[in-house]
Amino acid sequence: MKTGDNKVSYSICVTTYNAAKTISSSLGSLLNHNDNRFELVVVDNASTDGSLDFLRRLAGQGKIELVVARCSRGKGRQIAFEHSRGAVIISNVDMDDIFEPTLQLLVSAYKSSLSGRVLRVVNKQKRGAVTLSPRPFLDEVGGWPDLNYVEDRYIWGRAAEQGIYCWSEYPLYSKVTKSREKRSFLQRVDRIYGIQRDRIRIGAKPHVYKSTWPLYPISYLAAKKAKQIARPIFGGFWPDDPKYHADFVQLAPPEHGVESKVREPY
Repeated sequence: MKTGDNKVSYSICVTTYNAAKTISSSLGSLLNHNDNRFELVVVDNASTDGSLDFLRRLAGQGKIELVVARCSRGKGRQIAFEHSRGAVIISNVDMDDIFEPTLQLLVSAYKSSLSGRVLRVVNKQKRGAVTLSPRPFLDEVGGWPDLNYVEDRYIWGRAAEQGIYCWSEYPLYSKVTKSREKRSFLQRVDRIYGIQRDRIRIGAKPHVYKSTWPLYPISYLAAKKAKQIARPIFGGFWPDDPKYHADFVQLAPPEHGVESKVREPY
């Protein structure tokens, strides 16, 4: 990828914060296997662990477009989108995941049979959230809201409203990292509050996990005061709920075509 290249068709939009332990491997797995049809736009939330210096070196080499901005995850995704040029936006790319060299096959399959739809890609364990979206759709719905959690669900929900949301298992990930960060009691409460707050802001009901339910009452009561965003969309269910009738799409290498069939969302 080179800055100013007019052949960009696909924009990989990344948000990151203090990912020094994994960012080199994660970015490398994307940069090493893609051609000049791809650009990589990275929004860094003012990292303090040295990863920002690494990103600045890559930006100086013309390998990435770098924006530094204090922001929520949703706002960061929106900033990356606004700095992108591709007709297809590849979002929800986390810098603690490692990717297989299959992205070119994925976008070829998407372009041939799923163009105009919003596709979420997961691995066999149903983890991962890389999402391919057409630029006109994101322009129409106003992109990502300023949320720190569930901002991806908002986009999937808006796509589901229009009947263009689908998901697929695909060998895109070689490693999906599950956070093992140890949090204090107050940090756990703060995180749960943030998740419940943002769920309520998009019109969804709070969700209680068995392992952390004692922390929810105070978080829920505080989150109830959260101001809804201008376009709340959920009535207590998610894009994965059968009420959305989301298509499961079986993707194969482009030479074998793409088979599409409906399966109950996971």
